[in-house]
Amino acid sequence: MIQPVIASEYKGGFLVKVRWARLDDFDAVNQWIGSKEELKQWSGSGFKYPLSIKQWEDYLNEKDRHSFTAVWEDSPAGHISIGRIERCTTGRIGRVITSPEHRGKKIAGQMLRETITYAFDELDLKTVTLGVFPFNTPAIRVYEKAGFSLKETGRTKETTGGDRWNTLEMILFKSEWKN
Repeated sequence: MIQPVIASEYKGGFLVKVRWARLDDFDAVNQWIGSKEELKQWSGSGFKYPLSIKQWEDYLNEKDRHSFTAVWEDSPAGHISIGRIERCTTGRIGRVITSPEHRGKKIAGQMLRETITYAFDELDLKTVTLGVFPFNTPAIRVYEKAGFSLKETGRTKETTGGDRWNTLEMILFKSEWKN
């Protein structure tokens, strides 16, 4: 059964809600992305800059993607998705972002834990992967804290300003996950 709202308790006692992403989240998410480079860091080649409402709508309607929004005091504070779901065994976490004013408040970790729980318990996946750029050390710390381990380092075809960005591939197995 898919739950419309997943709730996560913040260590300080504040309740963060993680709900299905909606079309009306677009304005908030779009404001968090200030440049072509930030869009590339957040979405890889998934979106073209500037992000448009049509791109957002198409993304939300992808059949193999489950997208969520974290809500803090009734306002969007973060976004995360799981997609590339293959034969009910593997899924890929992606598009993890928190609003600039909510960074450092552990929202990304809460969204990640709730999405992993959903992936393993509701979708019955066995493995969850993700890709992250090596310079995004705050994200890497969040992923490692959630139980992800380094799978491999690869080269990406993503470019911004003519530069190539390497990626780190990370993996989490249901059998090793500590809920």
